[in-house]
Amino acid sequence: MLLENLVIENYGVYGGRNEFDLSTTPEKPIVLVGGLNGAGKTTILESMMMALYGRAYFGSQRPKKEYVRFVADRVHRSGRRRTSSAAVSLAFRFYHGASEDVYEVRRSWIAEGKSVAETLAVRKNGEEMVEVDESQWQSFIDSLLPLGIARLFFFDGEKITRVTEPDGKQNEEMHASLETLIGADLVHRLHSDLGLYMLRKSKNGPDGLEAEYGKLADEKAGITSDIAALSAELDSKKSEIGEAESHITHEESKVSVLGGGYADLRSELLTKRAVLTEKSKDLERRIHERLAGNAPLHLMPSMLSRIGKQLDEDAKATEDRLAHDAVERLSSALKKKVSEAEFWPKGTDSDLATSRVLTAVDELSPGAKGQDPFFDLSVSDMAEAERILAEVRRGHAGLDADLQSYADAAISLEKAESDLAKIPNDDEMGPHVSEINKMHEEIGALRAEAAHLEQQISTRAAYKRIVQNRMAGMMKSIHGSKNSAAGVELAGRMQAVLDTYHAAIKERKIRDLEANLLDTARMLLHKAFISRIKVDRDTFEIRTYAEDSQIPGDLLSMGERQIVGTALLWAMARTCGHALPFVIDTPLGRLDGSHLSNLVERFYPHASHQVVLLSTDREIGPREYEMLSGHVSRSYRISHDSERASTSVTRGYFGGETHAQA
Repeated sequence: MLLENLVIENYGVYGGRNEFDLSTTPEKPIVLVGGLNGAGKTTILESMMMALYGRAYFGSQRPKKEYVRFVADRVHRSGRRRTSSAAVSLAFRFYHGASEDVYEVRRSWIAEGKSVAETLAVRKNGEEMVEVDESQWQSFIDSLLPLGIARLFFFDGEKITRVTEPDGKQNEEMHASLETLIGADLVHRLHSDLGLYMLRKSKNGPDGLEAEYGKLADEKAGITSDIAALSAELDSKKSEIGEAESHITHEESKVSVLGGGYADLRSELLTKRAVLTEKSKDLERRIHERLAGNAPLHLMPSMLSRIGKQLDEDAKATEDRLAHDAVERLSSALKKKVSEAEFWPKGTDSDLATSRVLTAVDELSPGAKGQDPFFDLSVSDMAEAERILAEVRRGHAGLDADLQSYADAAISLEKAESDLAKIPNDDEMGPHVSEINKMHEEIGALRAEAAHLEQQISTRAAYKRIVQNRMAGMMKSIHGSKNSAAGVELAGRMQAVLDTYHAAIKERKIRDLEANLLDTARMLLHKAFISRIKVDRDTFEIRTYAEDSQIPGDLLSMGERQIVGTALLWAMARTCGHALPFVIDTPLGRLDGSHLSNLVERFYPHASHQVVLLSTDREIGPREYEMLSGHVSRSYRISHDSERASTSVTRGYFGGETHAQA
């Protein structure tokens, strides 16, 4: 298959008719489309898939009204003016053995009120295809390129990182593609049909078993479509976020011109104001807490000094008084004791001895008590007062520091407010600022919706596994019945054969995939010590090994996981065996220089006979462009005009050479 031409008419951000010539040569297999975020790169990928698959890409089992709303949202609008129709068409060359034909698939819509009319047209070699009935055109396209296979070749580079998440969880879309690769989708369909047959024919199944199994099968199909639809809606939200961010950038460039470069500082000033406001509140709270305690005593430093000195004097006076009282008590007791006649030994002149001792005691007594304490506090109260004074002295420096920080923050906050107030408040500037604020609010809402969608996808995937287990349990009970009818037994044996076949083909395909994945990973990844890569047979989790030791997934950086994811897609394409073009959106996100160079030099020029890259100037910049330019047949740049609310297409990449256009 070789892409020839893509036409987008009034679809998404594209107003009017926009055409991309996608034809390439074997020597130059790359078509390079550059655009800023929100310009419409993802819309190119989506329009190709919508042209080929329509509602099936959105989720064929989803209610039609949701698909109608999905399409209606894609019909281009320009301010208050809105077109009523949109169309996308994709022309491609397809090889059937020794012959080749050019097919053009065009899907168009007319929106009227709440209804949308869809038309599919298929042309072969320039003429309407007549050998296939019109009612079977979609089935014919599906037979040429099954949707599950197409998802291996038409993909968003941001999504592939999820394939190698450390917890082993993969996105549902990639899991479905792997199932398609090994032929599991057909086997599961046959298995389910045989199960329904067994339920109809089984005489021993409980009443209502057939209806219950059919209900579960329908429920599973509905969940699968729900996940696909939610994933498409999530992609749409992310695209809207990108468009809004691009619009903000455009508006802020105008504010920058009108406001003397203020727009460049706007985000920084808003952040600074928020930080200073929060800091001021925190300091104010701390100051209030300090002032609610002993801090007011800081206002009386001389008084605090006098009180401290007096407390020291009172402490000494109290100590002296206690000592005087103790000596007085001891002196009185001694005088009393020596005055007793029996105190002295017989033969002692007790009167003379007593007189001399009493005289000595009087001479050694402290005399007057001295000055009483000024505050007359108890010992415990005096200790508490000294503790409070010490606490006040320690906290004095902290309060002063907080007061100074609060004053500094107030000055800085006032300056930030002054800088913010410099936005011109005239009729010319006002609408731009209002639009920027409005878009910021929209982005916040969109991000919340995107997070909700991701949660819904995760919840539905978990419920799908529960339904599958219930269906398997019902089949197991039927298999165990000894009195099944002959047809049921035969169907059971056929299911067993299908299981054996599926296990065998799955093992062979996964072994081929592992070999191809090891080869492609070694080409793209710097981890030369990787000796083996295993794909889990049940979960499809990717495990890398150095000799016999598994390398934990969290040792791989985000960029390395993207490399492994890209290697997986390349390996799947090789294993698939279909010669199809690659269409890659956001091809080089989160990569460092060395890994980026590997992709640019080794993957994109050789991934397939045709590669369409949808990139920003940050992903494929001047250096990467120089490396790719020798392999590029055609290059385009898409630019979104926010005033006209429309994207235009011009030849040539960002500041690069305009490659030859047919």
